[in-house]
Amino acid sequence: MTKYLYLEREYIPWSSALRGFSYINLMFKRTGGYGLLKKYMTSELVRPYRSLGFDFKSDSTFMDDLLRVEVIESMCSLGYDNCQAQGTKMQSITNKTVGLTGFRLHHRPRPLWYLDGDHRSGSR
Repeated sequence: MTKYLYLEREYIPWSSALRGFSYINLMFKRTGGYGLLKKYMTSELVRPYRSLGFDFKSDSTFMDDLLRVEVIESMCSLGYDNCQAQGTKMQSITNKTVGLTGFRLHHRPRPLWYLDGDHRSGSR
């Protein structure tokens, strides 16, 4: 089943797979094999993460935006370095530009950036 995901670009198959990954992740999180599972899940998600990108685009479809949020959330929760760095960067930009006219983070992944940035900085 997951070998097919390599070719998939649509929201519904990925969303279903991510729900399954989330359940498996919870089951294995405190076992000795978790490192291998985490590596496998990251390798499956890296292609859509790179193709969708971290930033929202004006020509993205609504379904692409939904998938982007789910992939970003999954990659950050798996500890993917680029995802965590992007989250920290977005929080830093937000903190520096609060109050400036015209600046607005995209509304969908905002909580993810805040959560990951707070986690990385040690603040809560």
